[in-house]
Amino acid sequence: MAGQARLVPAPIGEALTYDVQDLAVRAFRAIGASGVVRVDFLYQQKSKRLLLNEINTLPGSLSYYLWEEDGLRFDQLVSMLVEIALARHEERRVTIYSFSANLLTK
Repeated sequence: MAGQARLVPAPIGEALTYDVQDLAVRAFRAIGASGVVRVDFLYQQKSKRLLLNEINTLPGSLSYYLWEEDGLRFDQLVSMLVEIALARHEERRVTIYSFSANLLTK
């Protein structure tokens, strides 16, 4: 993949860009993700159908090339990810989960 030409942002038009971003965010939230993921899509040109292909929870090299275009330095990205991880850990540490089930009732 390193030898592949990258077009960032993709030349897909405003409406499709919005749909991709919206579906990526909804998928991210649906699986309870945190940190950085790369969401891959397929697009059927003939039917104009957008398909979510996969969510990569540990994308190679953090897919830094996707962030670089927005002016975010690699050290800033890593610092943000560490802060997110620490905040999520603290949230889980203080959150109590309770599940009630009476297995003896019919």
